[in-house]
Amino acid sequence: ADAAAAETAADEAAAAAPSPPAEDGWATVGADGNTVKPKKKKEKAIELPKPAAPAPVVKKDKVPEGEEAPAEPVKVVPTLMVTIPGPKIGMIIGPKGATLHSIQDATGSRIQLPERKEGEGRSSGNLKATVTGPDMDSCKAAERCIKDLCSKGYSTLLAGDDFEEAAIMVHPRYVPEIIGKQGAVIRAIRDALDTNLKIPQSSGDAPLRVTIAGSKENVARTKAVVKEIMQYYHSDITHPGVTHAEVEVPQWQLGLFSGPKGSNINHIQNDSKDKLFVPRE
Repeated sequence: ADAAAAETAADEAAAAAPSPPAEDGWATVGADGNTVKPKKKKEKAIELPKPAAPAPVVKKDKVPEGEEAPAEPVKVVPTLMVTIPGPKIGMIIGPKGATLHSIQDATGSRIQLPERKEGEGRSSGNLKATVTGPDMDSCKAAERCIKDLCSKGYSTLLAGDDFEEAAIMVHPRYVPEIIGKQGAVIRAIRDALDTNLKIPQSSGDAPLRVTIAGSKENVARTKAVVKEIMQYYHSDITHPGVTHAEVEVPQWQLGLFSGPKGSNINHIQNDSKDKLFVPRE
């Protein structure tokens, strides 16, 4: 009896316990078998990104049959042809092409020199250089630079802020002294002071306008050297170790001093190894 009572009590307890959720979402509650549907949580809707709008379709005009489609516009590159004298080509190129690169960097242009033919040098005749750039202004700037280098030996476009151009008037009789034998004097000035001297061709006895270009300080020093050469026929820069002395000769004795066709002066110079200069009025 006691065992039967215990078994009955166990069955009643099991019936009173809630049933686990069924697979279809319903659960059994209590012993009477009634079921209650549980409340489901609302799930948030997931917003999907909107598809991108399709790219607009550009319709090209249909080319009639038998006709050719119009060609695409061709971009025209600004171009100039510059004539360079053959002997000046080395000045335009510069050491290892340095001058040529400086022109291109300063103007934003590109300079194409003609290729040399086999057995032919660039120093003969005139050469045609092709200058191209982003616009015509850059091409013209490069053209001016090339022409200045050919005519003057320098270009203000390639010089710095300290660059200066000046001039000094020189009588033609002093030009040989300023140039020197085989150009030794003028080269000494250029090398020592890093200036450029341009002496025009003489035409008669009219004074010549000699241009000097370089840094402001060296231009002033070059002027002083040229003046010394015109006055004393030497300078410490061009004739190191040379000195001079002045001797007064009465005007009426100049003929006797010079001798017939300057023979006395020639004898004095040959014997003393010095040079004598008689000023002219």
